[in-house]
Amino acid sequence: MAEPGGAISWLKAAVGAAAKKETAAAANLDFAPFLPKVNAQINDENRRISQREYHQNYETARKLAALFQDLWPDTPNLIRTYRHRVLEIYKLAKDDTPEPYLPESTFSSLVGLDTFRISASPTVPESLHKGVVQMHLLACFLAHACHTSGAIFTWYKLIEQRRQQITSDIEKGIESPSSTAAAAAKQDISWPQISFWNCNARAWLQMAQVVMMKEETKVEQALKNVELPVKKSSISDFYRSVIPTWLSGLATLENVVLGRPQEEQDGDILRVISAWNLYPDFYVFGSKNTEAHFNDRLVPRKDIIIIGCDPGARAPSNNMFRSLSLSQL
Repeated sequence: MAEPGGAISWLKAAVGAAAKKETAAAANLDFAPFLPKVNAQINDENRRISQREYHQNYETARKLAALFQDLWPDTPNLIRTYRHRVLEIYKLAKDDTPEPYLPESTFSSLVGLDTFRISASPTVPESLHKGVVQMHLLACFLAHACHTSGAIFTWYKLIEQRRQQITSDIEKGIESPSSTAAAAAKQDISWPQISFWNCNARAWLQMAQVVMMKEETKVEQALKNVELPVKKSSISDFYRSVIPTWLSGLATLENVVLGRPQEEQDGDILRVISAWNLYPDFYVFGSKNTEAHFNDRLVPRKDIIIIGCDPGARAPSNNMFRSLSLSQL
């Protein structure tokens, strides 16, 4: 865990800056009427996110969870561990930014989890908010990997693709027309809802990364130092890799918190680690070998992730390399 110190004192300014930046960027997509309210974070009671917006964000999360249900693996230990991390981040932030600057309703809106209230125990059954945490984690990954327009475009493509898949399954008789998935595919998820959901995820991510600054610095340094080969693909195809990366990240970190060392062949897991604020020790083998140790109390100390250890990680010079080029979207 990062110590509160001076890093936390930057919290209000950091989140405010993030909100303003995302609002300005989204304005170019004609979302301006909907996004200025995200500036309501952590500075003035008169500018708090309203209860309507708070419930709107949770409603969006529930719609997304219903649409993408059955895709993700069962990861109860990861969800439980992540809840603990969220509560820790909130408490550290609140120590330096007491009410009314960081009210629970505002914080819950940023995280997008209605039943994930700060006053609730981290042991609340997953059934009470099935899939909502998983969708929040996907939102954090996209917010970390893409700029605003890239993330919103990707959400649009993911929703469109998932609806098409459900429709196809119904036509083939794989899915019942009266199933929960079929009903979810008919729900309206508007661009304003997605833009607000994305901006809240970004504001939460900015706040969490300020709180966890020491750990984040180590991960970012690894991203700068390590180059791993990837197949060439257009930016428009990026969204096709999002679901596999998200699902792989869920499975990998579930194993990590269970004390099972993992091996990954590319660096996407580093982006996942950073976006989800859980920090197992890792070793990376590429053009420049690197390692990082965190002593994260929520992750078993024997756990490590070994990345890019396959000989193919050192590809010929004519291949395209990246330190996670997703961030350039």
